[in-house]
Parts: sequence; structure tokens; C-alpha cells
Amino acid sequence: MLQAAYDAYNAGNLEKTKYYLDQSERNGWVSAGFYYLLGMYSYDTKNFSAAKRYWMRGFNKRGCWECKELADKMELGKPVKPQSNPAQEIVIPKSETTH
Repeated sequence: MLQAAYDAYNAGNLEKTKYYLDQSERNGWVSAGFYYLLGMYSYDTKNFSAAKRYWMRGFNKRGCWECKELADKMELGKPVKPQSNPAQEIVIPKSETTH
């Protein structure tokens, strides 16, 4: 289910991304990758406080270092996504695959 959410996000379909994230959460499939993508979704929908909250939750609860890096960028006022390619494809964080 989480991979479907990543695929939808990378295809630019935020509505489908949210649907698959909701399904993942309902089924108990909450992981570092879940919080990472939920933060990206929140950031893209301009809910910046939620994005930072989800990334910090991913770091604090699941050890997602990539989540912490994104939250730190927001804290410093730096863009989370590269300006040249804001639709850059994202993948499940490396910390997700090592646990």
C-alpha cells in the first residue's frame, strides 16, 4: 500500500497519494516511509506545520534521518525540494530499508 502511495506521488497525483496513505494508516502500515511521504504530501498542499510535524514524528518514532533533514531545512527557511526540479521523484528513505 505504501509503495502505491509513493507511485501515485511520483506520478503527481496527490489525491491518490492521500488515499493510499489513509489506507496504509488504517491497516497499521505506519513506518518511517509513511511519515516521510505524509510530510511531502503536507508540504505540497502547503500545510507546512503538518509537514514539519510528520517529519519530526518519523524521526522521533521511526528513526527516519531523511525526515529530520527535511524538518531542519524548514526550520532554517530553506526549500525542501530543489527549485529546478520540484517534481523530483522520491523513494522510500534509506533508513526505512535498514530497519
